[in-house]
Amino acid sequence: MVSPDQRHGSSGDSQLAEGFSTWEKDVVKVLAKSARKEPGEMPSDAWRSLIHTTPDGIAVNPLYTGLDDIPEHPAPGQFPFVRGGKREGLPDGAWHVTEHFTAGSDPKSANELLVDSLGHGTSAVSLDASAADIPALLEGVFLELAPVIVDAGGHTPETTAALFSLIDSAAEAGDLTGERKDIRVLAACAPGTAAVFGYESASTDDAVSTAVAAAGRGEAIRSLLADGASAHERGATDGQELGIALAAAVEYVRALANAGLSTAQALDQIWFRFSATPDQFATIIKMRAARTLWARVCEVLGEPEHGDAPQHAVTSLAASTRRDPYVNMLRSTVAAFAAGLGGAEYVTVNAFDATLDGGLSGTSRSFASRMARNTQLLLIEESHLGHVVDPAGGSWYVESRTAELAETAWTYFQEIESAGGLFASSDKVSSDLVAARAARTALVANRKHPLTGLSEFPNLAEKPLPKEQRAPQRYFYGEAYESLRDRSDDFLDRTGQRPTVAFFGLGKVAERSARNTFVVNLFAAGGIVAHDVEVTAIDDYAKAAKDFVTSPVGAAQASFIAVLCGADIRYSEAGADAVAALRDAGADIVYVAGSAKPFAEAEGNGRPDEFLSMGVDVIETMSSVASQLGVK
Repeated sequence: MVSPDQRHGSSGDSQLAEGFSTWEKDVVKVLAKSARKEPGEMPSDAWRSLIHTTPDGIAVNPLYTGLDDIPEHPAPGQFPFVRGGKREGLPDGAWHVTEHFTAGSDPKSANELLVDSLGHGTSAVSLDASAADIPALLEGVFLELAPVIVDAGGHTPETTAALFSLIDSAAEAGDLTGERKDIRVLAACAPGTAAVFGYESASTDDAVSTAVAAAGRGEAIRSLLADGASAHERGATDGQELGIALAAAVEYVRALANAGLSTAQALDQIWFRFSATPDQFATIIKMRAARTLWARVCEVLGEPEHGDAPQHAVTSLAASTRRDPYVNMLRSTVAAFAAGLGGAEYVTVNAFDATLDGGLSGTSRSFASRMARNTQLLLIEESHLGHVVDPAGGSWYVESRTAELAETAWTYFQEIESAGGLFASSDKVSSDLVAARAARTALVANRKHPLTGLSEFPNLAEKPLPKEQRAPQRYFYGEAYESLRDRSDDFLDRTGQRPTVAFFGLGKVAERSARNTFVVNLFAAGGIVAHDVEVTAIDDYAKAAKDFVTSPVGAAQASFIAVLCGADIRYSEAGADAVAALRDAGADIVYVAGSAKPFAEAEGNGRPDEFLSMGVDVIETMSSVASQLGVK
């Protein structure tokens, strides 16, 4: 953020300086109240404590002003396409509701589902099918109206060739209802990221051959996918995702140029796929920054008007959860909203239970698919998002962060290029993603990156997952929490009880209600029940402890773990006595909800074993508690 004291000269700057000074003083008052201090005890720039950084290390300020303004970008559809591409075949602001279909062993049945979906709001289809399946799978589909994404892994080139043959046959028979130029095909040949991340895709030679063939046809075809989403699903930050996708795209342009295509033809064969996460502004900003970056590449290559490449946004599976999967509907709604407003031409919403192999037990595939499709239709038609273009444009916050993310991604792209390009730098990229995952895991562990239904507001009453659905098939932000919940389910299966700690109150419930809630949610995040023994006086601890230990729940635990919960003033008065009483009552370990400050002088039996407060490493702490309770 540019503070007004860094800019002088205009009357507007003077007004901003005056307004900033007023805001600064107001922030000091609020922060002083929170810290229980007088405003005079706070630094004048206390607002800087509100700055936080993204996983890419970009500082996000609490206030953006006109001093952060950057020159206005051209209208959507104009270079550098920050505000959106040309969006041919789409109404302004809308996007293609894109659904994925797998032919499997029964392409005819898949065709019935596909045609039904097209009749109920789907406007583009993504296909995983063999070349032989294409005629049956696309029977009755008007290709001039429904764009096709061919996403068949290593078989993509052959399947795309089969689609070309189908189009040619329809044209010769006079069955096309429109012109060839209205047919849009995206072939997901992604040899760059596939080589780095080890998933199945077309070889570079086959991908280039497909692109060369596509360049000579009359349809709107792009054959080489710069797949940033594959990097995201392996833990990449937004900057890394964009940098990797850009590096892949540049590799493809070089390969196509070597195959004889002109620069313009090569650029017109590239398209992009990015992840859409529940971080609304981060997703909007990522889509805008991606267009900025690609436009810059095209400008350097002397073809700025070819810098408009389609974007396909797919809702993040890494940011989803296996536990309480219905929350994924909320995540996907925000992600689709952000992707659409960010300017993606194609958006795929994964089913809410896509994180579970085979889907959620008792949930039909048609229901899950319908919910995913209708999420987008509600956004476009009911919320009228299809009637706006780049509504975030002009926001000082969004424009500043777009520029900063583009700069960060460009720097990472240059690092990859300096290492010899994407293929040559696979070890570097893999190492960088390991570090990014570790950094995110730390944020998730201390709940600075909360996951609703998992690290926040977990539901221990939900039905345990079948063991065959537990094996991690991919990276999840919350995989460590999922593992703790798996251990809890196994303990329940073995003993008939959840792993449980007993928490003892100190003082009136009203003065510790916030901490009560904190304790219950904290332990539940680790799959552990925090059982309130419903006492408030130290004299009652012994009987309550005996009742708990001799109950079926307590008897199932390998250790008696007690959690003391009270207000700081009660801790100062009798905290050490309460801890000692719990030890005398048989507690093997005593935790205290709160900070260590009130127990600074506590010694011996009156000193708690651990303190539970905001910022605690939940994964490490709950894993330790679970082991102490006998959870394997």
